[in-house]
Amino acid sequence: MKIFTEKQFQRREKILSTARKLIEKEGYQGVTMRELARESNVTPKTLYDQFGSKDELLLIAMKERFRHTYDAITAEKIQSGFDKLFFVLDTVIEISAKNLNFARGIAALKASDQRDLVEIRKSTYFQALSQIRDEGDFVDWVDMNMILDSLYRSVSCLYFSWFSVTSVTTELDFEELADLLKLHSCLVLSPFTKGKTKSKAMKFIEVSAKNYTN
Repeated sequence: MKIFTEKQFQRREKILSTARKLIEKEGYQGVTMRELARESNVTPKTLYDQFGSKDELLLIAMKERFRHTYDAITAEKIQSGFDKLFFVLDTVIEISAKNLNFARGIAALKASDQRDLVEIRKSTYFQALSQIRDEGDFVDWVDMNMILDSLYRSVSCLYFSWFSVTSVTTELDFEELADLLKLHSCLVLSPFTKGKTKSKAMKFIEVSAKNYTN
């Protein structure tokens, strides 16, 4: 493990912060090491010496922002597990809408670079599911890991397809995406829940069905 001096740590943080700003402004592909070096007040050689490549540098920058975002979401206290899950989905979409280039950069990462991000996402969903379980709203025989995997696949496939590099998004699209993610979540939860969670899930499905048929 590499140990940084305070000066090296501050320089590293400035480089990564600048990289995130450039991703938001220029998009992942639009960032150049020359521009990043200039904006960070270092030489291109310093960037390559410390991070190895542009892809590795931007990957680290995006992952650190990603972890910070999900840590903040996880720390938020919500009264019910169902509402916590909806809060997670709403917050992720809100942040993605404000930082579209950043969201597209995350969505475009190779599967091998996504692995630890997948675990972060899953742990956040699992927190909401655990809250539902503690409320006694899962049927007795339910397999939590099965529900988690189904929920993650359903939500992530829709999210990644929406934020692909070629997608065209508008403010209205983000609202629609949030509703679709919630609908897919309710479709996953409804067969395996009871009590208030079941009622809320079924109510959302019914309202969504009416909206899509009108």
